[in-house]
Amino acid sequence: MLFGAIRMRKIITCAVFLSVSFFSITFAHDGATGVVKQRMDMMSDVASSMKTLGRMLKGEVDYNADTAQSAALKIEKHSKHFLILFPEGSTQEPSEALPLVWENWDEFKQQLEVMANRSNELAKIAASSTSADEIKTQFSNLGKTCGTCHKIFRQKK
Repeated sequence: MLFGAIRMRKIITCAVFLSVSFFSITFAHDGATGVVKQRMDMMSDVASSMKTLGRMLKGEVDYNADTAQSAALKIEKHSKHFLILFPEGSTQEPSEALPLVWENWDEFKQQLEVMANRSNELAKIAASSTSADEIKTQFSNLGKTCGTCHKIFRQKK
């Protein structure tokens, strides 16, 4: 029972973090143009999908397998397109991408592959799940991937 409560607290913390990130991303888009705006918009879309899933996990909305699967598939689709939105040198304001993206390109690419794989797995689990409890571990894993990438490759606010 205690393990379940601790685990749920971690998942809720992840969902809150992603929700705050969503609102921060929204305000950061002011003045963005070109490829920087495209990737910021796509990141915002990913954050929105994570928020949708997080609301189900927190019990704010009823679990819906179709909605959960759709959100996970949207994240997977975006993760497969992020690389083309990071051409070398695309660091103009208000980009939050650190030069490490290009200096450690292989690691950045690997993180996006992990994101694609974890969101795909989440979509598979969500499709056959009847409750949010069944997706919480994979949601948490996906959230950790987002957090790791942001910690390494994104400017701190």
